Amino acid sequence: KVDGLTLADARGGFVNAEYGIKRQNRSTKIVVTRRGVLICTEDHRLQVLGKRVEGKRYHEKNYPLSDAYLVEAKDLVPGMVLPHSIVNNKDVNYADNYDDVKYYCESIDEELVLDTKWAYFAGIFTGDGCAGNNNDWLGISHGSNDDHSDWRSIVHESILDIGLNFSINKNKKDTRILGGINQINKIKDIGLIKEVQLNKRGRKTLRIPAWIMSGGPAFMWNFIAGLFDTDGTVGKNAGPSISTSEIELAGQLLCILRYLGVNCSLIKSWNKVYDRYYWKVYIGSENIDEFRRRCPIRNKGKIDRLDKIISRKAPFRYNQVLMVLDGGLRDVYDFHINNDDHLYLQGGLIGHNNCVTGDSLVQTENGWEEIKDLVIKEGRHPANFGLVGSDGKVRQTDSVYGGGE
Repeated sequence: KVDGLTLADARGGFVNAEYGIKRQNRSTKIVVTRRGVLICTEDHRLQVLGKRVEGKRYHEKNYPLSDAYLVEAKDLVPGMVLPHSIVNNKDVNYADNYDDVKYYCESIDEELVLDTKWAYFAGIFTGDGCAGNNNDWLGISHGSNDDHSDWRSIVHESILDIGLNFSINKNKKDTRILGGINQINKIKDIGLIKEVQLNKRGRKTLRIPAWIMSGGPAFMWNFIAGLFDTDGTVGKNAGPSISTSEIELAGQLLCILRYLGVNCSLIKSWNKVYDRYYWKVYIGSENIDEFRRRCPIRNKGKIDRLDKIISRKAPFRYNQVLMVLDGGLRDVYDFHINNDDHLYLQGGLIGHNNCVTGDSLVQTENGWEEIKDLVIKEGRHPANFGLVGSDGKVRQTDSVYGGGE
């Protein structure tokens, strides 16, 4: 369903989707770049400016947009230069907009009213949430030293703010949420931990819950604040960043930060202890002041360090492919948009409409149908399907692969 769906135009501003395409159980790639993360099919095409030339500075005159061409995800290689991400500016009060979200928790048969306090708690739980080996308790881990007493108080306040009670562990290393299995199921139902199983340690989802997006910008900022207060750092030279072990969470953070008007970038590092990649999402130097002003961070030490950073302007924000990972089999979605080149922002990357193949689903007047079934049933050429637009009218595609519709 694409009625009213608005996407970010690759040239700035916004563009409406006219109809959608669903492709089921497809082999995918996770395209990891300095500015965004995109999960897409292997044949999905992204805009590229060229392969990086050693000694050639990242500058608009060296990698002009006029030289851009499309490359399928499976053919992308580390070092390819991509067009820079575009930040679509919002009105000055945009970050303050939000709506409380009513959320039905099935396991406890209770409706919760989620607000910005819940969003902040979701952020700190995503960062430092923990669980017992038998799922008999959930909590927030934190430092036990006297230096961490202020932060412990903030953690305790955030739990009380959402109507829960707590007890602090004797060693002061974590604060546990009281209320038994009902509270554990409540945290699971709102998308912060995975399925509760006996004799297994509860695992965090490490994803941004959908209700955060539904609540609006203020929900997003409060979630980011909680995550920054736990997993954020402020470096003397590199500026503020948020670390995570999950590439998909990093990609979601890049996406909502850009949506909120903040330029950001991604750096990978290899953790020898855990034998895996870790990811750091950096706030663009020209947006640190905006980040400080809009993000309701509570950790005083991090606030003080942020206040000492002087913002500077960065005239050219290049992007570059870092790596391409196997994304497994997934359902993916694509949209036809109403502009001349069919390009729109996808996870911060400029991508084209997917090509339509026989086992793709198209949204027809009868609902979702496979193209190959329509060919057999109605004898129509694949380049001549009537697709239902957001205005309810049926349109004809003018090509299958070349135009991307």
